[in-house]
Amino acid sequence: MRSEICGVMDQIEALHRLPNAVELIRSADFLGEAIYLAVELEHPVYDCVYLAAATAIRIPLVTADSRLRDQAIESTLDIDVIDLNSVPVHQ
Repeated sequence: MRSEICGVMDQIEALHRLPNAVELIRSADFLGEAIYLAVELEHPVYDCVYLAAATAIRIPLVTADSRLRDQAIESTLDIDVIDLNSVPVHQ
């Protein structure tokens, strides 16, 4: 368990060393809209936090969840969706 926590902390520290590449945001800031979307879309609120955040800060929703992808596309939200299932994987 301790090694897993250390690994996560290393990853977080690496993110902080990437200026302008990643911005960490507080999910609590989007919780109200996420709850509204969860009820409206009949989808789990924890997924709708991503949808609410992406909509609010005007970035594409990146997801491998086909149900969430379809609901976002079919909704009245002004959002682009990137489907990770259609992104080629290079090995």
